[in-house]
Amino acid sequence: MELQGERTLPHYLSQGDVGLAKNQDSVTEIDERLTENDTANLITAIVQRTRNHPEIVRGSSVRGTLALKQVLEGYSLIRDQDLTRSSLEKSAMITLPPRISTKQGTQSSAEEIIR
Repeated sequence: MELQGERTLPHYLSQGDVGLAKNQDSVTEIDERLTENDTANLITAIVQRTRNHPEIVRGSSVRGTLALKQVLEGYSLIRDQDLTRSSLEKSAMITLPPRISTKQGTQSSAEEIIR
């Protein structure tokens, strides 16, 4: 659900994650530039959620975390843009689905869970 120009957050980002920005009330754009510290905290939070998700039997490893960071940095260099939440989401969709295993009988795909 969108609220007056605000974009909804992907399910793996909570309002607490949004609070990583300096001024939580001003975070409305997914293409907002992320600091290195914000990026590291968000990557850690996303990967941690893959380890605690009820439909995932094996979450992403430390190597998955490093791969996500490298893909994000490479994606940002190729696109000649700053690190943003949008580029983080795209990088997570490239990097994480092959690194997780869903529980048998789960209706959702790895991609749907990461999204």
